[in-house]
Amino acid sequence: MTDYLQDSARSSLQPPPFATWSSTPAASAPLAPRSSAASLASALNELLGGIQAERLPHLEALRVRLQEVHAGNELAELQHCLKMVHDCASTLDVLSARAGGAAAEEFLQQVGQLAEATHHLTIVGGGFLQRHQPVSSIARAVCMGLKLESAALHERLQQGRRWLHDMEQDVIERRSSTSAEVIQMALRELARRGGMLQERLHQVDRLCGHARSALELAEQFYALRSALCDGLQRRVRPRSRRLHEVLRPLLQAGAEAPQPAVLMAVVEARHELQVVLNEAGADMMRLRAFDRELAAHLSEMGQALRPAATE
Repeated sequence: MTDYLQDSARSSLQPPPFATWSSTPAASAPLAPRSSAASLASALNELLGGIQAERLPHLEALRVRLQEVHAGNELAELQHCLKMVHDCASTLDVLSARAGGAAAEEFLQQVGQLAEATHHLTIVGGGFLQRHQPVSSIARAVCMGLKLESAALHERLQQGRRWLHDMEQDVIERRSSTSAEVIQMALRELARRGGMLQERLHQVDRLCGHARSALELAEQFYALRSALCDGLQRRVRPRSRRLHEVLRPLLQAGAEAPQPAVLMAVVEARHELQVVLNEAGADMMRLRAFDRELAAHLSEMGQALRPAATE
């Protein structure tokens, strides 16, 4: 048998309650010297602008690359080939080889169908295995990029939350220390800006979540894909070869009745092949479920990135 290796800004005129637009920074986070709310708002706006101009294009490029690589999975055809070999092996009527006549002819047809299904699996499986290494290498590089971009976004998100928290405290203190209407108006405007900045931070947070989810799904998908390839090489291929080897004496026996030991060898070899094909089929079902989930998530991630990149 041939080797298989061949997040929209708020528009309300009334500022939202401060309690809704920031979370207290972690106790271990280093706090910068207290700045005015206006300067903090400017710094936060600049930080978010940098994310939009630098980090989001990188994230989108990685998403597109992973989507391109992922689109090449020929899972449906491989799953069909595995099923065909399993079905042909299951319908193999070994006892008919002893009956002679029409029953023996039927048995020979069954063996021919099994050989044809196995040959098709060899071609499709071989191509799948040959493409696995380069595809996995690209996927690993993209996953590393997603991990780095996710970490960079998370770091900027934490800094933005600290600045928003300090901005909140400054506005609260100034509101309680003055009653001048002009200052109160300025503070209300700062509160409105804070609400808008908070929404933009939420958007970055959602994008971080998308990146982490895409990373997790991709790692799971390609780990299972690698396991499937290993199973095809180390388990399916040798057992398929073994079945064809023990079938050979039956095909060469001519008019002679095959020995019971020969028939038992075929039954045992068929059972072993059916077991590994069932395992490969189960792996394939899980792989295709991950495939659909990852493809859908990458599409959703693209939809989330488009408005974020144009704000």
